[in-house]
Amino acid sequence: MGEKVGRIEKEFVLSVLSENQMSLEIHGDEYEVKGKAIEGDEDLITVQCDTAEGKLLVRNEKVRVYFSYYGHTMMFETSVAQPGEIVTLTIPPGLVKNLERKYERIPKPNGVSMSFVFEDIAVQLSFPESTEFRNIDEELVSEYFQGKEIQALMKQFREKASEFSEKNSIIMLRNKSPRTFEEKLVTETGKNLFLPQNSRGLPEESDFPQQPVITAELFPDPREREGVFLGFNRDEAHSYFKEKAERGVFSELYCPIIYLQYIVGYIYLMNTGKRKRPFTLNVLDFALEFSYVLAFALKESGYFYSEKRELKDFHAEIINVSASGVLFSYPSGELSNEIGIYTDLNLGLTIGKRSIRAVGRVMRKYESGGVTCFGVQFMEMQPEDFRYLFDQIYGRPFTERDDAFWEGGAAPPKIEF
Repeated sequence: MGEKVGRIEKEFVLSVLSENQMSLEIHGDEYEVKGKAIEGDEDLITVQCDTAEGKLLVRNEKVRVYFSYYGHTMMFETSVAQPGEIVTLTIPPGLVKNLERKYERIPKPNGVSMSFVFEDIAVQLSFPESTEFRNIDEELVSEYFQGKEIQALMKQFREKASEFSEKNSIIMLRNKSPRTFEEKLVTETGKNLFLPQNSRGLPEESDFPQQPVITAELFPDPREREGVFLGFNRDEAHSYFKEKAERGVFSELYCPIIYLQYIVGYIYLMNTGKRKRPFTLNVLDFALEFSYVLAFALKESGYFYSEKRELKDFHAEIINVSASGVLFSYPSGELSNEIGIYTDLNLGLTIGKRSIRAVGRVMRKYESGGVTCFGVQFMEMQPEDFRYLFDQIYGRPFTERDDAFWEGGAAPPKIEF
């Protein structure tokens, strides 16, 4: 990539560039213009072009300028203030020397797109999905549950749940579709079906304003408008649970176990008419806590990763590209975290109507504004694809000089044995 020059050295080099009227090359989006610096001040560098191609540059066009400074090839990026046979350039913010890049990088050319192949992190699991989403990243400190061993946690759950419920169970939903009305309610909403007393029907929103609880307002009120939710209006939903109370079901709780967007199962607690003990908010809090603890333990045990993880194409945003590599960005997240330095990626480059496949190795990685940027070096590419890529991004055929020299005509760096 090269070594950045300090501010004082940069100012000195640029003054020598114009005072000595040194030769330079201006590389634009479509044209390369040769000339010499004839004047410089605090704001502009004036260049006398060797040919009329300076007229083909565009005002405010981003360009890369190369020049030889006493045996060292240097480069700076700037913009065109005024095109013409005499071109004026704005003073660059920085200057780079000792270039160590094989080929010049070009800001994303028109008509070029890229994808990369990687294991799909957001693997499709065989559980019902809901609109709720829950990351299970950190272990929860709990007063009821200790450890990560699933059988031990289940024992702790049953012992505590038996203090306030006659029946308790964990129902897992791998490869299952919700069948009952209650299961459909829980998986559709990702919320708790909490019925302290079934004889009262569904609670109102005002009963549990800060809790993730299914309330009567979820169902259309037949006195105000027509319609149903999961086949029931509000009156019918109330009647459904009141009828259960008549059959001896006094209190119930269905608490979903959520992992990402999946309802992987639910906790079921119930009291019959024999006990007639209504559930309290403490019971709900207990179930919510265990749902997180169990989901974390299942994740740690590899329960969710027994599913097949497939390779998938991901679209990437190209920042710049050269004949030796590409710098691209991808939104920061779990996928970006999985891709590290020296990770090899299968790349797909589309240039016009041609598709190019290559293998690239991640050599650089950094975060910027909510995206992760990856500098990838091409490791494998068909020779005819390489020449086509070179022609398209530089606007000229590949030559022996390009093979012999590095970016901007710099000599290859010395190899120390």
